[in-house]
Amino acid sequence: MGRKTMKTSTGGRTAPAPSPAPAETAPPRRTGHLEVAGLTRDFGSGGVRDASFSVERGQLVTLLGPSGCGKTTTLRCLAGIEVPDAGRVRLGDTTMTATAEGVHLRPAKRDIGMVFQSYALWPHMSVFENVAFPLRTRGERTAAIRPRVEEMLELVGLEGMGRRQPSQLSGGQQQRVALARALVYRPGLLLLDEPLSNLDAARRDAVRRDIGRLQRELAITAVYVTHDQDEAMTLSDRILVMRDGAIVQNGTPAELLAAPRSLFVAGLLGQINVLTGVLATERTRTGPNGTERVGGVDIALADGTTRLSARLVGPAAVGENVSVVWRPGDITIDTAADDPSAPDRVNALPGTVTAVRVGSSVTEYDIDAGITTLRALGLGRATASVGSRVHVSCPVDRSISLTH
Repeated sequence: MGRKTMKTSTGGRTAPAPSPAPAETAPPRRTGHLEVAGLTRDFGSGGVRDASFSVERGQLVTLLGPSGCGKTTTLRCLAGIEVPDAGRVRLGDTTMTATAEGVHLRPAKRDIGMVFQSYALWPHMSVFENVAFPLRTRGERTAAIRPRVEEMLELVGLEGMGRRQPSQLSGGQQQRVALARALVYRPGLLLLDEPLSNLDAARRDAVRRDIGRLQRELAITAVYVTHDQDEAMTLSDRILVMRDGAIVQNGTPAELLAAPRSLFVAGLLGQINVLTGVLATERTRTGPNGTERVGGVDIALADGTTRLSARLVGPAAVGENVSVVWRPGDITIDTAADDPSAPDRVNALPGTVTAVRVGSSVTEYDIDAGITTLRALGLGRATASVGSRVHVSCPVDRSISLTH
């Protein structure tokens, strides 16, 4: 029996078959709770250009770089304080900035909290009222405000201090009030603009620990601005290194330490020793993170040439000038410099100790290696004195070779 065809009649005419439904367009893939794309703000002599990055929910990402690199401008664009020339910013399901469509939410309409370098507390308000201020401006019920403020003051270690005035607090305590105020309404994004720079060393360390603890306990999504590599390394899930308004490298602290793309990035993450030479050989080996390239670099000394081995980061060809990077804490000092029974030394240079600085737990050494003065760190008491002849070395795993 033949197949029957169903027809629909309308006024004696056969209605055309319905057109097939258009294929649904898949929504754009969202890779983070905060998405920034092509962010640009040009001041002529500064600003930020074409910055793109994402932050997962509950992560803390740090913008790290020297003064004038664009990190604070980026943060101000996220906050809505600056209107960018181009770019998009999305937080969760809300587009906060889309310059092509003329979208730019005012700061008060953004689900963000911000902690400033200068604390920015209301001097005429008590600690309690400073922390309660965001809740009151959002129309929160009076009965609900007190328990939330008291809970937040307890979280930042200021329980019982609600009646005090900001002028009665230390700098560290004032910054904790600013942090509590930014978090009391549980914003979708926390922005921190060099929040520790006005504190002394002891208070800075204490508040840094508080920020890290609260960020983890409350699963806060945060963007942190600093020029201090210790803050960045200890607090961050990821670090965005900025230079001249651009993001030049993005990675975890461990990734940036292991594979900086330039001497600029390597130096920004802490002190480095740099030895210049020529790439003489290249080979591959299996390292802790898989297959890696290792180069033999010829370093010219006063009495000849020595060859050092280092992991190659980035493109390099035999015959090119390269720099070998040793970090002070990775250097081993061998005081048996003239002992003929000493084992063969690998990646070693002879030198003379020219300075010793003894600290409470770490000793610093300056070692004249002829071509340069190397800085080394050792735990505990000094093991070499000024004038001592030594050999300094650095394991291949910790030695990095970068093109100039």
